Amino acid sequence: MVSGTAKLLVVATCVCAWFVFGPAPSTFLLSDGRYDEAPASFESKAVNDRVRSSVSSSVVLAAPAPPTPKPPPPVAPAKRRALIIGINHAAGSRPLAGAVADARNLGRALSQYGFLESNVSMLLEGEATRADILAKLDELAAATPKDGVAVFALATHTRVHGGQSHLVAADGGLISASELAGRLAKVKSKMWVALPTCFAGGYALPGVVGKDRVATFASSAHEESFELGSAGSYLFINMVRKAMIEGKAPDSVESAFEFAEAEIRRTAPRRVPLMTDGVNGDLVLGAYEKRRVIDLAAPQPAPSSAPEYQPSPPDQAYAPQPTPAPRSRRGIKVCSLLPNC
Repeated sequence: MVSGTAKLLVVATCVCAWFVFGPAPSTFLLSDGRYDEAPASFESKAVNDRVRSSVSSSVVLAAPAPPTPKPPPPVAPAKRRALIIGINHAAGSRPLAGAVADARNLGRALSQYGFLESNVSMLLEGEATRADILAKLDELAAATPKDGVAVFALATHTRVHGGQSHLVAADGGLISASELAGRLAKVKSKMWVALPTCFAGGYALPGVVGKDRVATFASSAHEESFELGSAGSYLFINMVRKAMIEGKAPDSVESAFEFAEAEIRRTAPRRVPLMTDGVNGDLVLGAYEKRRVIDLAAPQPAPSSAPEYQPSPPDQAYAPQPTPAPRSRRGIKVCSLLPNC
């Protein structure tokens, strides 16, 4: 037997439901403009929709966060290739101090990413004639599989002729931006192109930049770049030595560049480097191994007394030695528009 209080409660509940949800619709509009009786399933759907709408208006449900995608595994060492070139003394040009150091530092960094020594070609000084550079570029394209990773870096002078940048080879021969881009376009894999040279942005042509390319430039197409004596260029000191070799941002080419950009923006804001990135995701060079290695950037004593490579202290790590008076970290211009640059 139901008590009067229970009956009253049932009635009150029904009245509240009527006010909240409204009367269940008995008709619905057809596509031809006529009305018809709403089936029970339609009425249930209408009520359920109102219930969901009422609940969602007062309760915000957090959607589960999508799972973080795992980075792709590094490319096998056998599928990685590199061509690194450093020229301090190009015929007909003023000598540089740090181009060879840039090349050697990059070679050391790549070894920490697991590049095989046999897959890294390095041309230094007189080895890097125009003919030799072009031949090695063709070898790089032929030897790197499509699913591999390539690295190309060239530290030398740049001359500007006819509005186009030209790399200066050791024998004084010139390689134009369009010629360089055409050779690099033959590399079908992902590639990092590094140009620590003056007027470097002038080499930003398809093949150097574009799909599957990360290109880093020490300067724009209209600016000179700078080096800190025999330590190397501003870009490679921060991107290769600090970020990669010393392990301050070694995860990818992009992370190393971002570290270098921030450092240079803080210490030398007028010399900020540039990067273009056409790779889907980050360009990972390989599984990174931080280790102590000898400093190949400097002339080496006998092996028995070779000093260990020492990480740099902050800020003043690569300042030129005072000769004879202390010098600032302003750096040295490595190119100019003079004919004999």
